[in-house]
Formats: sequence, C-alpha cells, structure tokens
Amino acid sequence: MSLATAGLLSLVTISSSAYAAHQTVKFGASWDYGTSSTRTTAYSNVTSTSHWHSSSVTHNDDSDASGWVKPGKVSNASISIMPWSTDIHYYYNVK
Repeated sequence: MSLATAGLLSLVTISSSAYAAHQTVKFGASWDYGTSSTRTTAYSNVTSTSHWHSSSVTHNDDSDASGWVKPGKVSNASISIMPWSTDIHYYYNVK
C-alpha cells in the first residue's frame, strides 16, 4: 500500500497539546487516531467487522502503514515522535 493512495481522509495536528479522536467512518468502521498522552507516539488504528481496511501515519520522513487487514482484525500503524511535533498526518482506508 503506498501512502499516496492510502487514505480516504487525512487529518493534521497543528497544536502542541495531546490529541486523540475516534470516528465512525466508511462502512461503519471504527477509526482511532492521534498521539499518546505523553506525545511520544502518533497512531492510527482501524477496525471493521465487514471490510478489509488499512491505516497509516506520517511525520516528516517517518511513516508506518499497516497494509490491508481482514475484517474482524485491527489495522495498527504508529511512529515515534518528539513531544513538540506538529504536522502529523493520519490516514485510513476501508474497501
């Protein structure tokens, strides 16, 4: 999975505070994304019981992508960041 075609949605954090969110996305999949409470990890996790799905996260030249995960499993992507990092991009895809 290339990051250029990875996601239907991309979010960017621009604040220096801890950031985490949950959304119900395409086909009823569950998407959790953001940074850890210590802001040392950025993560993107997707769960779908009915569709293949993937998640990825990027920051500067660092990235992680889960690849396609079968229904019922969680797709996990995470990278280490510095606590003051901004411009972190989170992606998901459900097909």
